[in-house]
Amino acid sequence: MATDMPPENEQFLEQAIADGLFGNRGEALNAGVDLLKQRNKLVNRLQKSRRQLDEGGFVELGDTEMRELFDTLRSSARQHSVE
Repeated sequence: MATDMPPENEQFLEQAIADGLFGNRGEALNAGVDLLKQRNKLVNRLQKSRRQLDEGGFVELGDTEMRELFDTLRSSARQHSVE
């Protein structure tokens, strides 16, 4: 498989393999692709969230309401972590 990348990226890739971070070039490139997939998912989520905000799909909370929400979330998280 041929890849066309700048020399500094090629050097970084080779060093990562030499340092034992990856067993071979394929593993390193797959890790990079996995990161790009994660980035795309995040960008898509952010775009969806932005559309929701633009359409008025949000709730404003004051300090008290925010504390109550976090207390509820913390309590729920504790219950689920014990199970």
